[in-house]
Amino acid sequence: MKRFTFYFLVSLLTHVIGITSVLLVSFLSTVIIIPQNLPEVTEEFEVTPLVTFDSTKSEPLKSPPKFMPTGRGCGNGYMQGYSTYNGQWLSEGVQVFETSRKTRTELNKWIAKATRIVERVQNHKNRWGDLGERIVVVNPPNENGQESVSVYWYGGGNSVSYIDAPTLELALEFERTNAYAY
Repeated sequence: MKRFTFYFLVSLLTHVIGITSVLLVSFLSTVIIIPQNLPEVTEEFEVTPLVTFDSTKSEPLKSPPKFMPTGRGCGNGYMQGYSTYNGQWLSEGVQVFETSRKTRTELNKWIAKATRIVERVQNHKNRWGDLGERIVVVNPPNENGQESVSVYWYGGGNSVSYIDAPTLELALEFERTNAYAY
């Protein structure tokens, strides 16, 4: 029993440290420090975009992906952070619980905290083709007064997949384009 408790505490601590590091890296990657009192630019110049080509084809490569991975935390599941080229953030991951009953209880708590349920669909396929319940919710405003959106998928086991984003459009675009890092 002591060994189980030790392993459980180590995995819980690892999960917390991983998620904290992902959130910290995501936050720091969006912070821009603008220096003050810079001299004025007196010279004009034109910037030509650089186009790269595939060495086997004469076609330009695709534009950079919209969702860039920023960090990953693992433990009782995982959390993958992303940022977009315009400074928005989102995360996706899987939260694992001890039993399916505990998983369902925690999912119901998350849904109860939501200010609004946008959509709830039974027998929805996730990105791996498994059937389960898909729930889209609007979360209460954070300390800055901004709402966020979560997309949950639960297939009856002991884990919940999720996407957390600042807007519904961004969450659905991420889900639709299957932009997962792994």
